[in-house]
Amino acid sequence: MKKLFYRLFPPSRHPEEKRPYTNKAIKKGFKIGDVQYYEFKNPLDVPWQRYLQLQQFIDEANTRISNKDLGEYIDMQLEAINTGNLSQVAVIANDIKRRIDMIVNVELMYKIFACVFFNIEDGEDLTNYDYDFNEGKIEIFKHEDIGSFFLQEPMSRFLPQLDFSKQDLTTLLKMSQAEEKKQQKQTRIERSNRPNKG
Repeated sequence: MKKLFYRLFPPSRHPEEKRPYTNKAIKKGFKIGDVQYYEFKNPLDVPWQRYLQLQQFIDEANTRISNKDLGEYIDMQLEAINTGNLSQVAVIANDIKRRIDMIVNVELMYKIFACVFFNIEDGEDLTNYDYDFNEGKIEIFKHEDIGSFFLQEPMSRFLPQLDFSKQDLTTLLKMSQAEEKKQQKQTRIERSNRPNKG
């Protein structure tokens, strides 16, 4: 676990900074426009509740499927089995397999970035992870060119270590994002076709 953290959070060459809302050292991460984003200098200084959320996002990114989506797939599978709809069972199993076969799930990577990086001016509570607050941060990240955003330091250290050119990796990220959107749309359709219980 420590090795993974130190791979994700290598020591910085940026000058150490401390802010009133934390007594832990932080370092510069990256900029979007005039907004500077920071991260904790020592990964072991990430507050416990925030660390637990980060660990969940990392686990989900490793399997390329969120716990919420996996739970919904399982519910749809069980329902299809209970109604004897074996063709639907196969469709759902293929959907799950496509998700876990993806090289990277871009949406889950954005969640990791939102958990790791913060803007000291916006008043974010760093002791926890606020989903609503961080959805806004993710939207800011998504307005950046996907290739430029993911391939800059420090985000690039979160990507799988692949021997691709910058252009090929950008294409891969765009394809992964499009596949994720397609899968989410398909899941919504399948969910809406489920009979209401009640």
